[in-house]
Amino acid sequence: MSTASVRVRFVRFGASSLDVEIFAYVFASDWNNFLEIQEEVLYGIMDIVQKVGAAIALPSTSIYLATDKSTN
Repeated sequence: MSTASVRVRFVRFGASSLDVEIFAYVFASDWNNFLEIQEEVLYGIMDIVQKVGAAIALPSTSIYLATDKSTN
């Protein structure tokens, strides 16, 4: 993949994120080849993020349960 076909832009502040758009043209001979290239690109992004000491945050939810202590 040529670096000339890649564009990376910081596009917005999300509710809990900084959103980055990564756009790349991928030339593949078939769907399986495309998926292989896509996987390589995504793993490459993960490696870059890790090498600079950052991490990709995953969404999480906290649920708090309370008991009703009222007497009838």
